[in-house]
Amino acid sequence: MPKPLSIVCACDEHATDVARAAAMIGAVVETETTDAPLEAASARVADAPVLAVVTDEPPSPEALVALSDAASAAHTRVALAFVRAAADPLWRHLAHDLGMPAVTDVEALLSTAAWLRLGVRGSVDASPSGLTPHDRARFGEAPARRERRPRRVVRGSLERSGGGLFAWRPDDGGAPVVLGTARAVRAALAALDDLSTGRRPPAASVEGVNTDAVRESLFGPPRALSDPTSKSVLAAYDVPLPLEELCASATRAAAEATQIGFPVRLAIASPDLRIWDHPDLVTDGVDNAARVRDVYRQTLAFARARQPDARLLGVTVSATTTAIAELRAHLSCLDGDRVLARIGFADPHGLASADETLAVLPWDARGVAQVLGRLEGASLLFGAAEADAEASVRSVGEILLRTAALVRDHRDFIDAVELDPIALLPNAAAEVREACVHVSDGFERLLASPRAAAR
Repeated sequence: MPKPLSIVCACDEHATDVARAAAMIGAVVETETTDAPLEAASARVADAPVLAVVTDEPPSPEALVALSDAASAAHTRVALAFVRAAADPLWRHLAHDLGMPAVTDVEALLSTAAWLRLGVRGSVDASPSGLTPHDRARFGEAPARRERRPRRVVRGSLERSGGGLFAWRPDDGGAPVVLGTARAVRAALAALDDLSTGRRPPAASVEGVNTDAVRESLFGPPRALSDPTSKSVLAAYDVPLPLEELCASATRAAAEATQIGFPVRLAIASPDLRIWDHPDLVTDGVDNAARVRDVYRQTLAFARARQPDARLLGVTVSATTTAIAELRAHLSCLDGDRVLARIGFADPHGLASADETLAVLPWDARGVAQVLGRLEGASLLFGAAEADAEASVRSVGEILLRTAALVRDHRDFIDAVELDPIALLPNAAAEVREACVHVSDGFERLLASPRAAAR
């Protein structure tokens, strides 16, 4: 008799659902109910080679990372079901980024766990040879494949098992394993196929950084730095930025625009007014000096009317460039050397559709490609040619990894860094057009420490 599959549940209702689904496919399970299923699972990963978790509320990134670390150390595979958080794919994306397949119901969870117990570590090449034409149509030609990445594929065939259920027969001649309904099997296939297969390199440091200059810019109370100051911090880490000038007068703006070359882009510079919150405070395609002076005055007037007490540093002037896609990223530190990144599209359609994903950095190029590939509009980033796709991934990945190094190196003083937008240019280069560094209370705590008081 096979050893029972251990499943940690968030409530008795889920445990009942698990027992019912397990009886349907003939699986043997043992359940545990707890208010903190992810934490309980982290403590139990050493007890079994495969563990399943059913949870209600959206998990914290820290809890998911802790579970992933514990499972990796114990060489245990973990499958997750986010039931009430099913409408938000971000948590499934983060789980897949951490190597844990995640689904939205207990039937799909049992199907996923069955494959994990058979040694599946990535994609399943589920041949439909044992299915009728009708069943093949239900499953499609094959699980969705993400291009441009090598796959660790385990091969087998799907077949009918009776009672509306399906089984998987490994190509190595093993006995068939009942998986569940077509819907559950499709969900499990998709989760396994989406697991990240890249390599997490050691957290690399950026050479030649003037740490004193960065700390000088960060020094002070908790606050959000202005775009020019934030970019000066990013520049210390060689994050690609547009060539721009901060101008405190209309005349200076016109002179700098003439020097840069028309057309130009003018954007408000203020720690209190952000372009992503006030898109009317940026003007692109200004094509002569007279128009630059007019736009400068109008931008400041609009800003003062919008928020009379806003601190206005002036206007930044940069060359107008065409972006084929615009991304936004929010990076914050996790335990250890890792950084949590929320990445999405910054254009109106991407914002309206909440096209975004969660990932843990660092990743190598393949891992970055998989992270970006989880966005619904990923085709806008990759382009038609393989070389263009690789160049785009490298450009965006460089920005993310260099910014992650900044957040990691100054984790005691930086809460988060926002990049909005990251513009992907026609030549596959990328640049950060607007940025905001959020300073924590680290300096206040440092100055209030007993050691500082003793000095």
